[in-house]
Amino acid sequence: MWEAAQFLDESLDHYIIDIDLAGHATDTVQEALVVAARREPVDILRQIADSVGFEDPALTVASIALINGFESIYDLTAWESTAVVHIEPNALDLIFIRDVRIKLLVMPLDTGAGSEMEALRAFGDQFRYLLNDMTEEEAPDTVYVSNTNRHVARLCSAWGEQLNRRVTQASPFQKIDVPGDLKDTVGNLNPSAFMVAVGLGCQRLG
Repeated sequence: MWEAAQFLDESLDHYIIDIDLAGHATDTVQEALVVAARREPVDILRQIADSVGFEDPALTVASIALINGFESIYDLTAWESTAVVHIEPNALDLIFIRDVRIKLLVMPLDTGAGSEMEALRAFGDQFRYLLNDMTEEEAPDTVYVSNTNRHVARLCSAWGEQLNRRVTQASPFQKIDVPGDLKDTVGNLNPSAFMVAVGLGCQRLG
């Protein structure tokens, strides 16, 4: 937190801080992405959510930025319905996007009985029941998974069979023409953290 404070105009009390691992790690060093958002606009977003009847919207800097980043990278049509699953420690952010409507759910992830991968596979059944309760128009055509787990491709395949839908990893690099000499560097980046960073860059200030 001390290092984050060096880059802020005011004290940490005026900001909401979110931290995520940035992917690259050694035995002694772990890179991290630290995001700071002014508390006042986040409080305004919460007030808007409250005014339209959302209960405990559970908005975080990462979830807001992830929505911004996803919409800037993926060109969705007006009729297309999409879900973005952002996997965090012990929880999943489920973001449903259709036209201009966005719905965010935060679901707990029970890892007490096994590994994270086992918990995610088990969550697939719960996810299927959730989608089955949606109307045909609301249910997502494609599910994008935002995660850095090395088994994410296998998870997408398993969820695709469980949900009977296209499930793929969200890629923040699809619109970027990466030079050949940077491909290895880009390949080591945390795609989830990069998409959040893109979303922060797209956030309008003021």
